[in-house]
Amino acid sequence: MRNLFQRENQNLISIVSASLFELAIGGCAFLIGWICGINPLGLFQWSWFDAVLGIGVAVGVVLVLIGLIYCEHRKTLNFIRDTKKLLQRMIFGWGPIEFCIISLSAGIGEELFFRGLIQSGLTDLLGGWLGVFIASIAFGMVHWLNNYYFICASIMGAFLGFLYQYTGNLLVPIICHTVYDFLVLLLFYWKFKFLKVDKSQE
Repeated sequence: MRNLFQRENQNLISIVSASLFELAIGGCAFLIGWICGINPLGLFQWSWFDAVLGIGVAVGVVLVLIGLIYCEHRKTLNFIRDTKKLLQRMIFGWGPIEFCIISLSAGIGEELFFRGLIQSGLTDLLGGWLGVFIASIAFGMVHWLNNYYFICASIMGAFLGFLYQYTGNLLVPIICHTVYDFLVLLLFYWKFKFLKVDKSQE
């Protein structure tokens, strides 16, 4: 009983710490933006259409990922296994509620910083697509858990940057980022038992 209480305490501390860190990234976006004259929320507006668009795109990306796993795409499976080992250490003991909290925190905090601040600022200085490229590489670098993860995070950053550039609404990448993270964490949580993944790696 005591061990269970300690474990729940540790889980609470870890999710609160991780969420506060992600939200602090968003806070930094406002601070740096205030210094540099950039409003990270300058291109944010609520729209049901854009919210549904963000959800739909995220689900589509996750379905592509599942399709690659079903096809036993070698590099995808290597990426999944490497990332799973890292995530098992980072989020041990978390469940769907914790995934929802951290996904929402990351979606808001990181999109405010990388799209709302960096991409918006660089777009004004260097042009749209160069701003997307640089912001995407920066996004990949702060997610550099391994080489595969850096490449995939940079690609995902470019995709989110394209959504922001195309729609002109920060809501879309925020929703897409949040839903994508949540669904992927759920896949890891279920340990891919319903997918064609080598069970010897379980």
